[in-house]
Amino acid sequence: MSKKSNELLTLNRQVEQLLKIEPSIDSLMVRIPMLMGAIERSNRILNWSGKEKKTHLMDVLIKWSQSRDNEEIQYFVKNVVPPLIDTLILVDRKELSIKIKKCISRCW
Repeated sequence: MSKKSNELLTLNRQVEQLLKIEPSIDSLMVRIPMLMGAIERSNRILNWSGKEKKTHLMDVLIKWSQSRDNEEIQYFVKNVVPPLIDTLILVDRKELSIKIKKCISRCW
């Protein structure tokens, strides 16, 4: 087995473990950055482009959501998660900053 194939198997096992959660949007929201991190760590060997990493993550999440038979989660995965991933990447690259104090002060 090639090094890339072995790494892909390892990644898929990690993703599978991370998705052993209750089928809720809240639990999925917590896992998305973890899933992105697992893909990024594996990317040292896989050498995927940003688009390939996002496509793999979305494929996994869509498959997971379809197996849950929950329309709310399916909608969330298909319509909210893609721009959420893009936003997290922008924040990670420091191309977007979120001013938490300002946001919180307006909420209270």
